[in-house]
Amino acid sequence: MTFERFTQWAATSRSSALVVIFAAGGVVWLSAASVPWVTVPTIIDPDRGLVSVLAGVAGVLGALAATLAASILLARLQTSGGVLGYPGRLSHQIYLSHVIFTAGTRVALVRIGIVDPATHLALGTAAGIAGPLVLEQVTRGLPWLFAPPCATRRAATTVAGPRHG
Repeated sequence: MTFERFTQWAATSRSSALVVIFAAGGVVWLSAASVPWVTVPTIIDPDRGLVSVLAGVAGVLGALAATLAASILLARLQTSGGVLGYPGRLSHQIYLSHVIFTAGTRVALVRIGIVDPATHLALGTAAGIAGPLVLEQVTRGLPWLFAPPCATRRAATTVAGPRHG
């Protein structure tokens, strides 16, 4: 399916059909993810067989279908703000400073004796998003903090030297 055909299909499909695709894809993905003998298609495992790889492919396609359906449904909300709009507009700031907050959360959790991976994942992700958003608010008066200086942009072109040929 080409991008144009997918876009046309996404624009004309009913929301109820997208909800069904989301639910069915999620069920297929969760079913494949919960079975221990299913092999992810890209992993090299000497014990994998055709059935385990096909089940892995089905799980991946289910996850892909669910993700695409959810994306189309969210895009139909047509809001530029909201819960996802604000962090989306500040994704650069989140990208640049999330490591400080996720690592700090991990260190703090280990020091107080919490070693559960699910807790680390949930709290680390929350801190890795919320921390940079707070940092952006606090440092709003420093526009240079999240932007490269002009000298850096200029240096990138001069390091390579003049082009020959």
